[in-house]
Amino acid sequence: MRISVLMLGLILAGCGNSEEDIFKENCEDLLKISAVDPFKVSVHRIDLSEGVLARNKAEELAKEPGQTSINPSTRAAFDTWYGDNKNLPRQIFVQIDATDEGKSPCREKVICRYYSDETQSKLVSASLFGGKRVTEGYPLRLFLTRSVTPRHMDVFGNLRIK
Repeated sequence: MRISVLMLGLILAGCGNSEEDIFKENCEDLLKISAVDPFKVSVHRIDLSEGVLARNKAEELAKEPGQTSINPSTRAAFDTWYGDNKNLPRQIFVQIDATDEGKSPCREKVICRYYSDETQSKLVSASLFGGKRVTEGYPLRLFLTRSVTPRHMDVFGNLRIK
């Protein structure tokens, strides 16, 4: 119940945010979901860094879980993006320095890794409180279906930005 009330407040507060804010808020939501008591989490600092991906790495991250290669339309988009050297796929990292003030206070760094291109933005992996690690595909869906889905994200890890 408390998590539902918290998430409703987070959803209402998250309207009209920039792309950078959405990545940060999403990672913060994942952090709070992974905490024993989300109301006892103190966030000290949130940093975001990003960089352009080499084509082979971008193609690897753009594949759906279980696929051996990207689909033809994605390959055509990559040909355009890398041919023009514009709007190249990016890798975004959000790092949060936070303390879980629960029963055994613990300060940790939480890291969320995202992939973003012209057509999609998605969570690739996250290292959360208590050593919890989630990666795209089944482990992420399992984690999200056992808890509340973060604002701006579906149960498959896709962010609603574009």
